[in-house]
Amino acid sequence: IEPAFSDTKHWKQDDLFLSIRDQNAIVHYRPSVNKVINFIVGPFGSQHDVDIISENEISIFNNNNFLDKKYSEVIIYNFDTKKFKKLFNNQLKDENFKTKINGTSHIFKDGSLMIEESWSGRIILFNNQGKKEWEYINKDENDEIGLFSFSRIIEDKLLIEKIKTL
Repeated sequence: IEPAFSDTKHWKQDDLFLSIRDQNAIVHYRPSVNKVINFIVGPFGSQHDVDIISENEISIFNNNNFLDKKYSEVIIYNFDTKKFKKLFNNQLKDENFKTKINGTSHIFKDGSLMIEESWSGRIILFNNQGKKEWEYINKDENDEIGLFSFSRIIEDKLLIEKIKTL
């Protein structure tokens, strides 16, 4: 579930974007009137992790389990054009990036992308040009993979300072 924290021409504050994984759909729901505003289906399967990324776009983490099972994707849906586009798709193919369940993505303000391959314990950061900046694999001293679950990078400098004092 992704809540809207402000109004735009496409949604109102407190609207919800619900990922219905087993129906391969995103539901845009307005609780204030108990109404579905949009029912979005597209080129995704077992998707989740909807993020509002601009005043007219959302990103969707596509596990891609029912369509092209080879790799996971980040898909952008534009409410103005009602079209989808894939973000850094060739790079994800080249990295053989695939997580059957879980996984997450985060698009930063500068257009760079952090993506998590949960079951393989891998996080990759691509800069806004699609170049891999770094990769982290969560292994212990015996080379056993540790899982990730919805990791995040904290961007709020005040929150970082507050956490440091704890």
